[in-house]
Amino acid sequence: MVDVDWDYIYPGKKPVCMVGAGFQKAVLHEELKLPSTEDIIEKTVESQGEQFPILSILFDKKISPRCDLNYIWKNINRLSSLLANYYSKIELNYSLLNNKIIEVINYYKKCNQPPHTIIWVVLGLELKKMLAYQYNSTKINGESSFKKCAIGNLKEIISKSEKITWISLNYDIVLEQMLVYAIYNQKKFNHSFGEVKYSFEQLFGNLNIVDFKHLIIKPHGSLNVVFKTENQNSNDKIHSLCFKEDDDYFATFDWNEFGYDKNNQNLEKRPWLIGYLPDEMKDELNSRACFSDLAHDLCKWNMASTSFALEYASSIFILGYSMPQEDEWIWARFRNIRKKNKNIFVASKCSSERIVKEFKRNGFENVNIINDGKI
Repeated sequence: MVDVDWDYIYPGKKPVCMVGAGFQKAVLHEELKLPSTEDIIEKTVESQGEQFPILSILFDKKISPRCDLNYIWKNINRLSSLLANYYSKIELNYSLLNNKIIEVINYYKKCNQPPHTIIWVVLGLELKKMLAYQYNSTKINGESSFKKCAIGNLKEIISKSEKITWISLNYDIVLEQMLVYAIYNQKKFNHSFGEVKYSFEQLFGNLNIVDFKHLIIKPHGSLNVVFKTENQNSNDKIHSLCFKEDDDYFATFDWNEFGYDKNNQNLEKRPWLIGYLPDEMKDELNSRACFSDLAHDLCKWNMASTSFALEYASSIFILGYSMPQEDEWIWARFRNIRKKNKNIFVASKCSSERIVKEFKRNGFENVNIINDGKI
């Protein structure tokens, strides 16, 4: 396999850069590294176990053969059934919390829902609450948070490109902070920042995203977007989405605000985060038109944006992203790309060789590892 230097890459006019969990570990200084998807549950239970009773039981009782985030998301239904066997022993003690998840539990009990359904609902809530706790933006502040060598390498792509599309599979906003802080030496990021735009900004009323240098697509969601549900009654729910702060895209969802609004008992708030939904729920074409849910439609928008970006990319960079089996929808879209002669560059450390082999097995020939897989 060919190993090329950053100086000799040719991104073309419309490169696409895909970043995953390894990206933030590669670009941040050691002391600022966020938990990985492999150890985030363990670190959360160790530091805040009382706030996450279902995750604590799942981890402490070794109910799951793996406790990494990807595996739990994908197998949440089966694991909830296993957890239900411990249900009589589990103390779902949310009485000290302000988010009223206990009301969700009591509601499902009142409706005579089986234990595994209750566990499934609460486990999903805990996973999103955990992400808001661990991946908030306050840990990173300014250009000095990032490694100079990594920023120098990424500037090689940026300097040779007119515009770049970034597909971030991360819930955190490390990519955005890197671009604004380290590349443009700015402190503020909002709708008026011309160089960096989200693909979905126009859905929130910010229509002018034509002039940009970097366009960011986030198919799995983002912690700076809030999903609100107003529960009029069980059959009439009004959904809305908005940035946590309209004038500050670096503001992320506070995990302590998770759940029902204290001032409006019918309004539930949570971050916009997509787990491993079944493909039929993600598919841009097959979902029913009468299914009204802004979070679902936003997911479809980002999935569709991803497909078109990959199809028309001049080159593709895989940066700190292991392309796991759980993200089968990504591989499906690569297989459907008509022109397989695109240049693909991979820098995903120990996963790099496996990714290159998989690309070549799917008909891509111009696939190379950059800098021995290091960003």
